[in-house]
Amino acid sequence: MAWWTSRKPGRRLGLARGTVRRLAHASDPDELLVGRWTGRTSILDPYKPYLHQRYAEGCTVARRLFEEIRQRGYPGQEQVVRVYVRRLREAFPHQDPPRRKPSVRDVTGWIPRHPDRLDIDDAQQLKEILARVPALARTVEHVRASLS
Repeated sequence: MAWWTSRKPGRRLGLARGTVRRLAHASDPDELLVGRWTGRTSILDPYKPYLHQRYAEGCTVARRLFEEIRQRGYPGQEQVVRVYVRRLREAFPHQDPPRRKPSVRDVTGWIPRHPDRLDIDDAQQLKEILARVPALARTVEHVRASLS
């Protein structure tokens, strides 16, 4: 650390010298978790496992999650849940949003199109639907044969 001071990176990053020094000398991530709220319990703590489960299942709407935990006895405000869900989104940014179920209009729009003209996701969804509904698969074959 002798070749640079904590002032230059601090100015570049907009951080105080003490913060830069603390970050530079930390030997593990746990040392970085300090502050006013570190170690304090939250009114949301008993509901966090449920929120994590629902978030992993694809429910990422804070309002809906708030309603669900309120039915389970959560006494707090919606804003606490919103802040926590925002942190979950920031912590897991690489996760794709859950895929929306295709509407009837989507499916009927995909059927007359040539398979090469569908994007990969739409083609995969149509393939899954046709595998589940054999009568629709036969109809699609008939439609595509008549268009050829």
